[in-house]
Amino acid sequence: MLFSQTTYTWGGVAGDWSDAGKWSPNGVPGSNDTAVINISQVNVNSNATVKNVILNGGTISGSAQLKVTGAMTWTLGAMSGSGTTRIDAGATLLVNNTGFSVDLNVRTLENYGTVTWTGTKDIKLRNSAHIYNRSGATFDVQTDGRMDYVLVDNGGYFTNQGTLKKTAGVNRIEIDPIFRNDGGEVHAYSGTLRFERGDTLLASDGDFYAHGSAVLELSERLFILDDVHFRGDGVSRMFDRATLEVTGAGMFVESGATFALNTDHLAADGFLQGDGPIRVDGIFDWKRGAISGSDTLKVFGSLLTTAGGTRQLMGKAIVNHNEFLFEETIRVSAGGYIENRLGALIDFLGDDNIMTETGGGNLANFGTVVKSGGVGTSEIKTGFFNYG
Repeated sequence: MLFSQTTYTWGGVAGDWSDAGKWSPNGVPGSNDTAVINISQVNVNSNATVKNVILNGGTISGSAQLKVTGAMTWTLGAMSGSGTTRIDAGATLLVNNTGFSVDLNVRTLENYGTVTWTGTKDIKLRNSAHIYNRSGATFDVQTDGRMDYVLVDNGGYFTNQGTLKKTAGVNRIEIDPIFRNDGGEVHAYSGTLRFERGDTLLASDGDFYAHGSAVLELSERLFILDDVHFRGDGVSRMFDRATLEVTGAGMFVESGATFALNTDHLAADGFLQGDGPIRVDGIFDWKRGAISGSDTLKVFGSLLTTAGGTRQLMGKAIVNHNEFLFEETIRVSAGGYIENRLGALIDFLGDDNIMTETGGGNLANFGTVVKSGGVGTSEIKTGFFNYG
C-alpha cells in the first residue's frame, strides 16, 4: 500500500511536535512526510519518525528522539534539549548554514547515514552536546571554518566510529569539540583537518589518513592514543603545543605516511609521551618538541631531525633499525637512550649535535654512524658505546 506524502509547516507558536493544530495543514508529520520548521520551537517529547526535515530557523528541542529516514536540511536555527536527532541508515543531513552559525545545545546528533557540511559558518556545540558518527556512517566536511566548543557553555563532544573526512576547502577546518576516534577512520583529502581538543579520559584508536597535499593536525591540547595508525601519503602532525599520550597498543606511522612532531614544549604541554610503544615504518619528521616516557620508539623507516626548533629526548629509548638522519641538533636528558641496530644508519647531514642536559643519556651503536655533510664539527656528548 502506498501512503501519500504531506509537507507540514510549523506555525508561529512554541509547542509539542504531536500538537496537530500547530502544523499547517492540520495534522502531525508521520514517517512518510516532510516537516518544515522556519520559526519558534518544536518540542519532541515522545519518539517521532519523519521522512524529511527542513530546519530553516527556530529550534527542534525536547527529551525524545526525532528519527529522519530520508533527507534533512539544516540551514538556520538550533537543535536543543536532552533528546536525540537521529539520521537513519541511508538517510542524509545537509548542513548548509551560509548566513549564520547553527547551534547544537545539550542535544545529541546521532548519524547512521551521511552528514555533509557545506556551510561557511560555525556549528556551535553547547552544554555537553554530542555528535556521534556511528559505525558505517559518513560525516563529510566540504568547507573551511570551525566546529566550535563554546567554552562559556561547556562545549560538547564529537565521537567518530564511522568515517569522518574533509573532501573540499583548501584552507583549514577546526574541530574544536572534545574529539575521540572510537575505531573509526579519519581522512584529510583537502586543506587541513585540525582537531583541537582530545578526550582526556578515553583513548582514541583507529586510522588517521592524510592524502596528497592535505594535512591532518592534532593540536593545542591532550590526546590519548591507544592503537592509532597514521596512514596515507600526506602529512599528519602534532602541532601548536599538543600533547599525545601514547598508551596500550601504541601508535604506528605506517609505510608511506609522514608524521611530524612540530610543537614547542612548555610546562606540561607539547610532549609525545606515555608508556605505549611507537613504531615508525614511514617517516617521522622531528621538527621540534619533546619525546618522553617509557617503552620504545622503534624506527623501521626514517627518523629525521629537520628545521623547526628545539628537540629533546627525555628518558625515552629510540631504537633505530633503518635510518636516523640529523639535519638539526637533539638534546638528551633523564637517561634518554639511542640504539643504532646492526645494519642501521645514523647520519649527520650537517654540523649538528647530540647534546646532553640534566640526567644525560647514552648512544649504543651496532650499525654505522657517519657524518656525510657539513664543513664543521658534529659532537656526540652522550655516553657513546660502539659495537659496530
